[in-house]
Amino acid sequence: NGQLFITGRLKDVIIIRGHNHYPQDIEFTVENSHPSLRKNSGAAFGIEVDNEEKLVVVQEVERSWLRKLDFNEVNGDIRQELMAQHELQVYAIALIKSGSIPKTSSGKIMRQACRIKFLEGTLEVINSGGGNPEHLRKLTVMSVMMATPKNGAHLR
Repeated sequence: NGQLFITGRLKDVIIIRGHNHYPQDIEFTVENSHPSLRKNSGAAFGIEVDNEEKLVVVQEVERSWLRKLDFNEVNGDIRQELMAQHELQVYAIALIKSGSIPKTSSGKIMRQACRIKFLEGTLEVINSGGGNPEHLRKLTVMSVMMATPKNGAHLR
């Protein structure tokens, strides 16, 4: 017939500097990098910024940690573990409330839906406690705003 029908999922593999990285591996590393991070409740995906794929991590925080969370500590732990285990630098980290990451009815993370919410700026990013709350809130929001479509990032 000469026709080709594409079916299946959108690309989940993250390709950075020519190396393939599987989001499940990155998500496992992230959720185990700090005790405040909720298991099986994170998404790792790539976004294109200036014609280069960059890594974004969205991760839920356990409810019991919301008031005492030190964003700088968690951010540092995530970045350190991803560098140590995968040799990856993170473009942006968005910490979100427990139960707010998009999931299917069977509980699987919806990475593409999460990516879209990230790019649209509609994720419910938490206000981190500890230190100067206003300063930490701005840091969290800045992490998300770094990669909005108007700043050159878009879906692939």
